[in-house]
Amino acid sequence: TEEHAREAFEDEQQIMKTGESLKNKEEKETWEGGKITWVSTSKVPIRSRTGEIIGIVGISRDITEKKRTEVILKEYRNNLENAKRETDNILATVEEGLFLLDRNLQVGSQYSLELETIIGDKNPANKNFIKLLENKIDKSILNTVKDYFDLLFDDKNDEAMLIELNPLVEIEAKIGRQNKFLTFKFRRVNTPSGKADQLIAIVSDVTKEVNLARTLKRQEVESKRKMEWLLSILNIDPTMLKEFITSVLEELDQMNECYQEIEKNPKKIELIDAIYRSMHTIKGGARLLEMEFFADLAHNAEDVLSELRTVKKISSNDLKKLNKQIQTIHQTYDELKELIDHIGKIHDQFRPKRSHEHQLLLNTLDRLVKSLNEECQKDVMFDYKNLEGSTIPFQRRLLIRDILVQLIRNSIYHGIELKDERKALKKPEKARITVSGYAEDNAYIIRYEDDGRGLDTGKLLAKARRSGIWPKKEIDSWNDDKICETIFHAGISTADKVSITAGRGIGMSIIKKKLDKIGGEISVLTEPNQFTRFEILIPLAQETE
Repeated sequence: TEEHAREAFEDEQQIMKTGESLKNKEEKETWEGGKITWVSTSKVPIRSRTGEIIGIVGISRDITEKKRTEVILKEYRNNLENAKRETDNILATVEEGLFLLDRNLQVGSQYSLELETIIGDKNPANKNFIKLLENKIDKSILNTVKDYFDLLFDDKNDEAMLIELNPLVEIEAKIGRQNKFLTFKFRRVNTPSGKADQLIAIVSDVTKEVNLARTLKRQEVESKRKMEWLLSILNIDPTMLKEFITSVLEELDQMNECYQEIEKNPKKIELIDAIYRSMHTIKGGARLLEMEFFADLAHNAEDVLSELRTVKKISSNDLKKLNKQIQTIHQTYDELKELIDHIGKIHDQFRPKRSHEHQLLLNTLDRLVKSLNEECQKDVMFDYKNLEGSTIPFQRRLLIRDILVQLIRNSIYHGIELKDERKALKKPEKARITVSGYAEDNAYIIRYEDDGRGLDTGKLLAKARRSGIWPKKEIDSWNDDKICETIFHAGISTADKVSITAGRGIGMSIIKKKLDKIGGEISVLTEPNQFTRFEILIPLAQETE
């Protein structure tokens, strides 16, 4: 073009004037139609032998393709720099640990900064992954991880299926002084040939999520438990419920007193029996109201107490076990009491008429018989027509309830036969429990009888011998009446096995101690395969209300 021709002339004039060469001058030319070309020109002066410039030699080269390549390379380099900058930013700010693993399970040189914090290693690059996790997670898991990686690097195995087998999900890890929960995820990085030479790994600290999930689970279980409690107590007469929680508190106070005494003197083994009796009383009251959650807790506590009754001296470890059982019952009592306090309508009904309370007692006993009938697959009729509610002394009502509950349980669980057994003995298939009560000479008399198999004096005698309570010589002199009286001693029962219903041989001893405390009496008469009869004398208390 004219412009380039003028520039060329000026360049040549400058060379002629200065004698300096022009090297690789690049010029851009835009042609009609938009075509662009590039030329690189070099010009050198020609001198005579005397040194005078007599001409110029010039070389021009078409560098259009070179320029295009340079533009492409520059753009590619810029893209690489941008990509690296973005990658560095990602690796510096991402909240997960990102890294690569080769077939030797070596961590790659590039990884996210968070990886150092999560796994507690300031420079994990080029280190063996298994070594990094040693002493941080369970050894058995590490062995499984090695096998898992063998499967992952085997291209024949389906990757999607292997993801489900990942052993490193929500694993507990000891990182420094912290306990964490970590989740690792692995995906294959395939070569163009389809071979997996590397794994990309992502590790996340899921401690908060795991703890939150566990908290929510506990809250869910707790809410469900409280709802079951609520539904249970809403079906219980408020008066009986109040009596139960009052009774539990009394027994807890007694257990705490005994525990404190045992702490001072671990040789006072007899106090374990006192705690045992209190726990048994709580269990009986809970079962009467069909509060199985409370009865189960008390039954489990009895299991622990049964073991402690066999030791000669209470150890510090025994004390911990004992205290744990008492505190479990105490905590449940507190939670139950709080729940009841929130039900205002129960408070409004806590003072019904006494006539209602008397009838409630009879209804409760009748319901207990029906419940035990179903549980034990027996058919027992409860005849209480001669135990009118109005005749029951109010101040002794709870004691009478406890006595009759224990006797009914013993009858249905131990004494009354199954239908087939009664039929074989030519007895009516429907068994009968008969209760009557009347006042006489400042006392209240209860007569209780079932038409079952009677007390098994053979079993009672054998258990008395094994108990070590009485000398052998004394036992040898006993008649049947004396043998029957052993049921009033703790640990003596005709049950073949222990269950939540019976079998520990503690119920009748509790009744006897309660009667002894108020100057009452209880006697038993039995006839094999015909009946067992109890007569209870309860001194009338002075009314204080």
